[in-house]
Amino acid sequence: MQMRQANDAIAAFRYGIGVAPQNEMFYMNLARVYVQSHDWSQARNVLTELLQVKPDSHAARKALDELADR
Repeated sequence: MQMRQANDAIAAFRYGIGVAPQNEMFYMNLARVYVQSHDWSQARNVLTELLQVKPDSHAARKALDELADR
């Protein structure tokens, strides 16, 4: 996911979420793209979306904790 391809990655992961909303990895990878783009707010939003679908996601909670100070 090079920065110049971030928009393509975002579109691909959003599509994946639309097709398979239970797939945790689509959310986690999308959040990672936003983190790499220094868009902390969007990364938090994606992780929050994941927690709405899978409230017991330890990975999402850990990632949100890591973003807490950003």
